[in-house]
Amino acid sequence: MVNSKSYIASGILELYAVGITGEKENEEVIKMMLLHEAVRKEIDQINLALEQYICSYDIKPTAMLKNKLMLQLQEDPVFNDH
Repeated sequence: MVNSKSYIASGILELYAVGITGEKENEEVIKMMLLHEAVRKEIDQINLALEQYICSYDIKPTAMLKNKLMLQLQEDPVFNDH
C-alpha cells in the first residue's frame, strides 16, 4: 500500500481534480481519500485553489451582449417549446 505523502506528491490528485484520470485512477483516488484523511484534505485544497483560480479570471458579459444572447436563445427552437 502506498503511503499518503508519496501518493499526494505523485501528482495524481491534481489530475483527478481536473477530470483527466481514467476510471481505474478515479477508483484509486476515491479509495485513498476514504483511507487517508490527508489525501481527502489535499483534494479539498486543490479544488479550492482551482475554484479561486477560475474566479480570478471570471469575465462578466456586458448587458448588451447578455441581452443579445438571450434573444438568440429565445429564437432557437432547441430552447423554445413553441
